[in-house]
Amino acid sequence: MITFRRSLVVTDLTRFTSETESLCAAGLDLETGECFRPFPHLKTAFCKNHRILPGTIFSALITKIPDRSLPHSEDSFCSDLEVKGAVKSDDFHRLLEKDTFSTVEEGFRVALPAGEKYFPKSSPPELSLVTLKVKASQTHIHPGLRPGSLRMHFYDLSGRSFKNIPVTDLRFHSLAQQHSENEFYVTLNQELFSKEEVFLRLGLTRCYMNDLSKEGFWLQINGVYTFPEKLSTLPRDPFSNLA
Repeated sequence: MITFRRSLVVTDLTRFTSETESLCAAGLDLETGECFRPFPHLKTAFCKNHRILPGTIFSALITKIPDRSLPHSEDSFCSDLEVKGAVKSDDFHRLLEKDTFSTVEEGFRVALPAGEKYFPKSSPPELSLVTLKVKASQTHIHPGLRPGSLRMHFYDLSGRSFKNIPVTDLRFHSLAQQHSENEFYVTLNQELFSKEEVFLRLGLTRCYMNDLSKEGFWLQINGVYTFPEKLSTLPRDPFSNLA
């Protein structure tokens, strides 16, 4: 196995449903744009103490995990992590835009069955994280059925609709813990609609079977980024509501 030091910009920071001691992170190489998901997962306390958030730059020794199972080809051993500060907004924008796709199928490079929001176990994509650019006017965030959860409806640029996709972005999880009233989400969506550019970091779950016996890798939204300004409603400290 080959180990090399890389500087990564955090693009995905998500909470696990079942436990709060660790967070799932992923980042893009500052020079090449290649995506890595560090293992072991980062400890929540470490992220909180070092203010690791989307846009944080850290360097680490990276070793690609051998025989990684698709679609999670980004999984990599990570050690000797050093936090280097935060990337500038313009540089973060350029990094996201460098490898942005306009449709879900284009991003994951595999056909997605009509009307579905998962890739079957039998035909996994070759990667599990992509950046998608969408129209602000074709996005809508709303509370999920489970308390403290959020979902998004969006259209990709082919006009294909994706409904009730879970938003796992840690910042939005914190937002959901603070607000449940419908009026708040009306205001949030109004602000979202006003942005010039919206990028989604789309991820895929580990393989599981849902209540309808559909087994595969399900879409989730790991990050929502707006330009030229951030959403003003996002919390400054997304760690405070972890429970």
